[in-house]
Amino acid sequence: MQLFVETSWGSRQTFSIRVKADGSNTIKNIKDLIHAYDGTNLLQQWLLSPKQSLCRGIKEETLAKYGIQAGSTIHMAEVVIAHGLRLNSLTKSP
Repeated sequence: MQLFVETSWGSRQTFSIRVKADGSNTIKNIKDLIHAYDGTNLLQQWLLSPKQSLCRGIKEETLAKYGIQAGSTIHMAEVVIAHGLRLNSLTKSP
């Protein structure tokens, strides 16, 4: 199965990742693949589908739970940790 990941910073980079063809693949597996591709720390990855947020932490929830299918696009916002505060890259500037 092929998924597309679109980032929310800069030029809205999009890349594809290949995962196991069944819905038993987990969000953590996807985060591991993203980390291998671009180096973004697992705890800083905030994954979103068009319908909902895909758990912020590192969890073993499956793609099937979120209805993610072959050809789906997952959006990734990078959570920035500064001085103990968690801010995400989708937060509007004042």
